[in-house]
Amino acid sequence: MTAPRWVRRGPGVVGVGYVVMVPRGWVQIPGQLRPEMAFDAVVDQLGSVLGGEVPPEFAQRVGSGLIEARAADVDGHVLDSYVTAGPLPDTGTSASIVVTVVPVVARSTDDLDRVLLGRVGRGATALGVGGEPAVVWSETGDRRPARDSPGRVVRRRTTLTRVTGQLDRLVSATLTVLETHERTTDTEAASDAVADALVELFDAMLTTVRWLDAEGRVITGR
Repeated sequence: MTAPRWVRRGPGVVGVGYVVMVPRGWVQIPGQLRPEMAFDAVVDQLGSVLGGEVPPEFAQRVGSGLIEARAADVDGHVLDSYVTAGPLPDTGTSASIVVTVVPVVARSTDDLDRVLLGRVGRGATALGVGGEPAVVWSETGDRRPARDSPGRVVRRRTTLTRVTGQLDRLVSATLTVLETHERTTDTEAASDAVADALVELFDAMLTTVRWLDAEGRVITGR
């Protein structure tokens, strides 16, 4: 679970963080911590997931990646990332979920609703996340290599949601499924089944999202 903090905006109860249930075997990469603090958090989780010490060369790659990612996120919009601790067992498939703040110029919740409805008009599906209006849509990957990655993107699924009391931002979460193995006629159906299962897992995680107030309490009774 994670609870990032944002600037408090607007009157009344305002969501300033969130919690979400994360499956075993996934690692949270905090997006709003200094790289060295995020590195320690990731290595602790990896040690627990892998059942022992993290190899030094792997830890070095993690640290370098965190520094590069933080440098790229100059506006601090990335709240968290969640990644599988390497490929899933007996597959060449791995996945990540990146949670970001999406600034929006709006005067009312009606403006935010129009942003979401615009996505519905382009094929997204309406749903609720943490009791707030949201939309979700999927893309089937083109199996070309992902940037700076040996894998090929085979699925993407994105949700865009309002946050309780926030008028100047939405929150986005994007699942990316990567394959590092070559597909054959014999393995294609199994590979598609793994990717589809990860999409279902993402949707299940969305149902566990809860918004938090400034005291870290779950906002209920809306």
